[in-house]
Amino acid sequence: MNIRAITLMVGEVYGKDISEAKNIVENVVQKFLELIGELKSELRIWTIRLSLPYVDPNIGDVERYAEVFEDLAERYSIDFVSSLHFKSDDSRVWDLPNALLNNKRSFGSIVLRSYDDLLSIARIFENLNEDNGYKLTAIWGETLTPYFPASKAPIGSNGISYTPFIVEEYLASKNLTYVEEKASAKLLQMNALIEDLAEKYGLKFYGVDLSPSPWMDMSVAKVVERLGETRFGDYGTLHGVWVLSKSIGNIASKLGDKITGFNEVMLAVAEDNVLKERAVEGAYTVKDLIQYSFACVYGVDMVPVSKPVGYRKIAKVLYDLKVASEVKGKPVGFRIIPVNAEPGSIVDLRFFGHTPVFKL
Repeated sequence: MNIRAITLMVGEVYGKDISEAKNIVENVVQKFLELIGELKSELRIWTIRLSLPYVDPNIGDVERYAEVFEDLAERYSIDFVSSLHFKSDDSRVWDLPNALLNNKRSFGSIVLRSYDDLLSIARIFENLNEDNGYKLTAIWGETLTPYFPASKAPIGSNGISYTPFIVEEYLASKNLTYVEEKASAKLLQMNALIEDLAEKYGLKFYGVDLSPSPWMDMSVAKVVERLGETRFGDYGTLHGVWVLSKSIGNIASKLGDKITGFNEVMLAVAEDNVLKERAVEGAYTVKDLIQYSFACVYGVDMVPVSKPVGYRKIAKVLYDLKVASEVKGKPVGFRIIPVNAEPGSIVDLRFFGHTPVFKL
């Protein structure tokens, strides 16, 4: 089982100025890279990531803050850095679009706090594009996860978490009991290895996020179709998502306290070839994705939407996702990519390839 992302979380930077924060992160990154060097002899790692906590209230220049850690990530060959995290009532959220646009490795999140904030937050999302839309999420609730853009370090401590390409296991076998036993055995070994190395380098091991997430032909939607005995978007889809989520829960129960994050199905449209195919076929809409959010993390994730989007409509979607979060008692997020293209057309999202455009 390959590691999709291993994420270093440096929470000790909170309360420090930019210069102090940079020095702290650099020192911890050097230890982290030694750890990665040892880990690569045992496991295949797809991406190496860095996440920071909320941006301290005393940091006024958000773009400069992002640039400092962008440069550090580039210098140390860290693939992505999730450095820009704010609560929705923070006026600095308006600096997010440009900071993300001008720093190619940087990601961020807005933790939604109140219904009163939704119209202004919706305006921010309305004005994103294909170069920064995939790098920003709004989320109801909080959790410690290696997944970007929501990955945010806990204030005051440093540690690591990771997520595997667990979808590989589900694609390899139709027998859920076999998959759960095989995956849990592998993950117990991986957890023990990573925890020992974390302790060696003075880092905490926060755990593994088991959320099945896709990457093109490693399709979560394909697993959902198999488990729901249906075509994605048809009746039975929500059942398939739920069966997969329950299976993930069975694996999580065998790992004790070494899990963290969402541990739910992820339906990232631009990252899943079957989701793309079904969208071209007209099998589902954004409304369907909102419905599925009652059984998965992001019902609306990595979805290209046609401009003009309409900030009031975005706010209503955020209202609906709040309901899903309340019903489940878990965080639920939102990530769209506004594009200048007609609904039903295909756009080239470069790293994510050709993806169909939705109407919100």
